[in-house]
Amino acid sequence: MARNERYGRYQTGLLWGQNAVRCESPGVRFQYGARKQPTFNAFQTPIYVRKLRTGGVQVFGRARPMGRTLQRIDILHSGRVVDTEAASGYFLVTLRRESSGGNWQLRWTNAGQTFVSRQAKALADPPKSVR
Repeated sequence: MARNERYGRYQTGLLWGQNAVRCESPGVRFQYGARKQPTFNAFQTPIYVRKLRTGGVQVFGRARPMGRTLQRIDILHSGRVVDTEAASGYFLVTLRRESSGGNWQLRWTNAGQTFVSRQAKALADPPKSVR
């Protein structure tokens, strides 16, 4: 098996539209589809919101600027900015005074283009498994 042959066929499908030609081996060129898949934005600006038992929430997310530049990220709760974080990658912030209901989003701007995450609901921790 040639070097990279093992993983050369794997494609995430995030950048190719439906019915786009896929790469069958490392030496074969492929064509991009006309549009991105809906899940592309989930990877562009990931967000996860966790309900805290003591009240409030934890927000985990990331903005993906070019390079490792410090990025200003707005945290929105039901359309209202409730906090602004500066991060150069992933971040985790605890917001104790915020309600866990409603929708949560992240918003950031890079080179004049604004990116918005998907809407997320705050989720409770799963119950601990019993062995």
